[in-house]
Amino acid sequence: MKIIFTAIVLVVLALAGIPNVLAQPGRFTSRCKLAYDLRDHGVANLAAWVCLADVHTNGRFDNLHKQGDGYGLWEISAKNWCRDGLFRSKESSRCNLDCDRTFEK
Repeated sequence: MKIIFTAIVLVVLALAGIPNVLAQPGRFTSRCKLAYDLRDHGVANLAAWVCLADVHTNGRFDNLHKQGDGYGLWEISAKNWCRDGLFRSKESSRCNLDCDRTFEK
C-alpha cells in the first residue's frame, strides 16, 4: 500500500509541474540543495523525498537521464504512470501523462 501511495504522490508532483521546475541539468549538487528547492516549492516530508531521489539517482542529482523504464528525479515508471514510445496504452498511463513532462531534456 505504501508503494501505491508513493507512486500516486509522485504522479501528483509530476502533474503539478514540480519535476519540470526541479529537473534542470546540473541544478542539484547536493542533498541540501535539493531539500531547499523542494521546501521552496512547498513539498512536505523533505527527508523522505530527498532520500528517494538519492536512492533513485545513486547520489547523482545532476544525472537525470532516463534509466530503465523510469523518468525524472524519482524514476516515475512508464509502465504504470506515463506514456513513452514503448508503453502507449491507456492502462499504462493512469494519469494520461507524457513521460517527457517529468524532466526537461
